[in-house]
Amino acid sequence: MRLSSLRATGLASTLALTVLFGCGYRHDSNAFFVENWSSEYEIVNSCEPTNHPRGGHMEVWIDPSGFAAFTAGEPLPDGSVLLKPQWDESSSCSDDPDLYTVMRAKTGNAWDWQTVGRKGDIEETNAGDCSSCHATCGESLMCTFP
Repeated sequence: MRLSSLRATGLASTLALTVLFGCGYRHDSNAFFVENWSSEYEIVNSCEPTNHPRGGHMEVWIDPSGFAAFTAGEPLPDGSVLLKPQWDESSSCSDDPDLYTVMRAKTGNAWDWQTVGRKGDIEETNAGDCSSCHATCGESLMCTFP
């Protein structure tokens, strides 16, 4: 087979895989967090092992409306977002996250919960296992502390 034929076959295969599997992260407008979270939110826990059922490593980020309250040890204002990017395999937390788990504050230490997949697809919202696991973290349900 000629080199030009191999290149054409390789290009066609690459295009087919891109169409089939898509490319990269596409932010869903229904996600509880903003697309440019890494430049708008404050990191409060750097790369460390997670207790999430999928395991791996995580970071914890908080949006600007909740950061001051968090560092003061006060309840987060309604609508504040805690974002936990998670990595299944990477212990350096330097690649694109495999999963995003999100807590959005509601009145009275209540939360909306959301899981967003690696490509930006919303996998779950308000899953019961989130709140039952976080119940072990105290009244605030936050397992991250200032």
